[in-house]
Amino acid sequence: HAFISKKEMYAEPKNLITHLNNLICNDIDPDCFITLFYSYIDIKSGEFLFTNGGHEPVLHFCKDRMRCDELRTDGLVLGVIKDQAYEQKKRTFSSGDILVFYTDGVTESRDGEGNHFGVSRLKAMITKNADLTAQDLVDRLINYVLNHSQMKYFDDIVIITGHTPTFTIEDNPKPGFIFKINNHIAIDCGCDSSEGQLGCICLNTMEEIY
Repeated sequence: HAFISKKEMYAEPKNLITHLNNLICNDIDPDCFITLFYSYIDIKSGEFLFTNGGHEPVLHFCKDRMRCDELRTDGLVLGVIKDQAYEQKKRTFSSGDILVFYTDGVTESRDGEGNHFGVSRLKAMITKNADLTAQDLVDRLINYVLNHSQMKYFDDIVIITGHTPTFTIEDNPKPGFIFKINNHIAIDCGCDSSEGQLGCICLNTMEEIY
């Protein structure tokens, strides 16, 4: 509730996280804490602002460079010390880039000899499979993790991917309907960008199209 009620008041993630941390410090069990990665994406400009409160670094696959970068900032977990300052950084996304959010149950998954799956292995697997759709990429990554751990769960395993659009729809001849364009099936979301472009979801790749 605190997040929803305050998010419009703070244009920069670092300010919102500082405020949330103070609220949580007033209301959390002393033995508990919360990790959080928060980001703001401007779809039109491709600008991506982010800050991290003790969570695993989000991975940014850059299609132009065919590599994965770790999005890291300095920031303590939430709910421990009030009035903490959180670092904020900025990135720019291009067509075909991918964001991968994950929990530590992914990278800390262990094989029979106790070796962790690790961030480096995750980055390599993302780069290798970056041509997959969002759902197929998630499925492939989870399969890699479970095969590594011999199907054992040491912690929660959660992976979320965000793909930037790789094509645009100039016009939708049948608003409000499922339609086919450029050999892709899409559905009108009933929204548009500030430039008046139609907002849709591609049902083949689950991309957001503008």
